[in-house]
Amino acid sequence: MLIITGSWKFLITFKMMLNESKRCRPNDATLVSVLSACSKLGALELGKWVHLYAVNNGYRDNTYVGNSLIDMYAKCGMITSAVDVFMTMSKKDLISWNTVYKRISNARSWTRCLENFSRDEKFETEPDGITLIGVICACSHMGLVKDGFKYFNSMVDEYSIIPQIEHYGCMVDLLSRAGLIEEAVEFVN
Repeated sequence: MLIITGSWKFLITFKMMLNESKRCRPNDATLVSVLSACSKLGALELGKWVHLYAVNNGYRDNTYVGNSLIDMYAKCGMITSAVDVFMTMSKKDLISWNTVYKRISNARSWTRCLENFSRDEKFETEPDGITLIGVICACSHMGLVKDGFKYFNSMVDEYSIIPQIEHYGCMVDLLSRAGLIEEAVEFVN
C-alpha cells in the first residue's frame, strides 16, 4: 500500500488545480509552496517546469518566486542554475542574498556571487549579519584575506552590525585556510 503524505499531497493538489480549474490559477504564493515541496522531495524536473510556468505567466520578476527557485535548484544540486536565477533577478532582497550564499558550494559560484555582491553593495535593503557570513565565507573559499577583512570591518563601519561568534568563526576559517594560523590565534585573542 502506497502512503502519500505531506509534500506529495501538495504536488498532487497543485496538479489537480492546473488540470481542473479554469478560474483558479496559481499565484506567487502557490508557486513558492510548490517549489518548496519540490525542494523537499528533490523533484527537480517539476521544479524546472514550475520555473518555466512562472516565467511564462508573469512571475519572472517576482522576488518571492526567484528566492524559491534559488533554494529549489540548490537543494536539488543544481548550484549553477541557482546562481543563474540569482544573477538574473532584477530585484534582490535580503532573502535572495542570504539564500544564495547559504546554498553555494563550489568555487566558481563563490566567485560569481562575490563579484555580484561587490557590484551591488548598495542594496535597497542593507545586508544583515547572515548575508555577511556568506560574503566572508566566499572570501575564505577563494583565499581573499584582505577582502574578508574589508567586509568584516564594514559590518560595524557601514552597516552597524555587531559581529557575532559566527562572524569571528568565518574570519578564523579565512585566516586558517590561507595558512595564517598565528594571525587566526591573534584574531581570536
